[in-house]
Amino acid sequence: MSVFVFGGNGFVGSAIIRKLVESGVPCVGVSRRASDIAPWHVADAMDPSTYPDMSGARAVVVSMGTPPLPFVDYETQRAANGASNVRVLEAAQALGVRTVLVNATMPRWAPSGYRDGKLDAEKAATGVVLKPSAIYGTRYHNGIPIPLHFLAPVSWVFRLPIAGKLCELAPGLFEGALVPPVPVSKVAKAAFDACVTDDFRPAVLGPHDILSVLP
Repeated sequence: MSVFVFGGNGFVGSAIIRKLVESGVPCVGVSRRASDIAPWHVADAMDPSTYPDMSGARAVVVSMGTPPLPFVDYETQRAANGASNVRVLEAAQALGVRTVLVNATMPRWAPSGYRDGKLDAEKAATGVVLKPSAIYGTRYHNGIPIPLHFLAPVSWVFRLPIAGKLCELAPGLFEGALVPPVPVSKVAKAAFDACVTDDFRPAVLGPHDILSVLP
């Protein structure tokens, strides 16, 4: 009973796979490009005919998308952050497999293609939805660790009461923006817990919920 991780080559997806491998949970990475951190299946998320056989899987994790860049056109961002995720979720859910979607908490003024895509994916999800804000930690490029911990102090500041007060005063400006960044290890652990728990139930976990996940 393997866990299939779509987007396993990404920052978050690779962290989830590493957590599964370290814990001895069978897993398969799925993306356009293979990696050597786990067994792999090369597939195009937009083309279900390329998916691996997921019947009987323990869980399917969906961790795909593009950054919220203002110069990327609307349709491209919406498809990358929405349609690709929706197709995987629907394929897994049709098989009765539990799903874990890594989505996003974002401000109202995020680029509309990015925002609409993330909302499309969340609406399609029937399992656990993780909604971190900015994510920091160690990214790996060709096996080389690249530390990205500069957001850790920002996370501490955004947990102060003043951040919540500002959101109340100007929600259109600050809501979804002044939320604490989360370490990639916490996102990976939250996804791992959702994949292996015996007491699985649908849930939406925001940044504060993810930060509270036990190591």
